[in-house]
Amino acid sequence: MPVGTSIIKCNIEELIVRLNAALASEYQAWSQYIISAALTRGVLAKESACAFLSHADEELEHAGILVRRIIELDGRPVTEPSTWSKLHEEQVFGNDTSVNTMVRLNTTGEGGAIKMYSDLFEFTDGKDVVTASLIEEILGDEVRHERELLIILENLEQ
Repeated sequence: MPVGTSIIKCNIEELIVRLNAALASEYQAWSQYIISAALTRGVLAKESACAFLSHADEELEHAGILVRRIIELDGRPVTEPSTWSKLHEEQVFGNDTSVNTMVRLNTTGEGGAIKMYSDLFEFTDGKDVVTASLIEEILGDEVRHERELLIILENLEQ
């Protein structure tokens, strides 16, 4: 067993399952943001679409980070879109494509990501310093995404 793996003090198989669930979440978030940017209509639509596309780029970066870590742990990253919803509950788009609805949908998604990454950080903190560090960085991005979306909502209410 490599030294880098031998220092991990949590169940590596369970860690890989959790990382794959996070990966499925990132794939879904990326897709949701791309679709939101294309569908959103109304006041602040252009500004919202720009934020959505920026967040989509970052969600895809997160996916890359997770894929690399799963492989480092000798796991196999989830690759089939049909399995994403089995690993992570996805949100469903309705017929309302207003900026308000799209921002709220994405804000809810970010809240779920914050909870998931908080739990994953707790699972790895003090047990797998490498994964914990990566998760802490991703968690910071998710908190920032939520804050940016809430600012858009505030601007819509003015």
